Amino acid sequence: RRNLFVEGFLPKLMQKPLPPSVMDGYRHPFPTAASRVGIVQSPRMIPDRPGHPDWDTLSRIERDLSNLAVPAEIFWGAKDPAFSKRFAWAFSEALPSHPKPVFFDNAGHWLQEDIPGLLVPRVASFLRSV
Repeated sequence: RRNLFVEGFLPKLMQKPLPPSVMDGYRHPFPTAASRVGIVQSPRMIPDRPGHPDWDTLSRIERDLSNLAVPAEIFWGAKDPAFSKRFAWAFSEALPSHPKPVFFDNAGHWLQEDIPGLLVPRVASFLRSV
């Protein structure tokens, strides 16, 4: 009912407070409790243990990544409170080219908010190179 994700959790994922106008942008798609059902359910859909309904599907996808013949780059916030660096290394090992993760020391979970000036040129450079 209180948009806890946007009002409480989202700010904890950021390295610095967002301006009110940016926060309004995050609030806008979720004006009612009914519109926030997906936000509530999303974390529950992460298969974090065997027995989770999506565990087998995610395990199959992870195995199949080794057949994915596309360039990849892994950008990761070193201060991500939700997913530690070990997740970045796991992605690295799962991808066939084993790209070494690029860690940004001053970023958390939402790199695009924490370090847009560093992230955007890196993403653009990667996209130009493929």
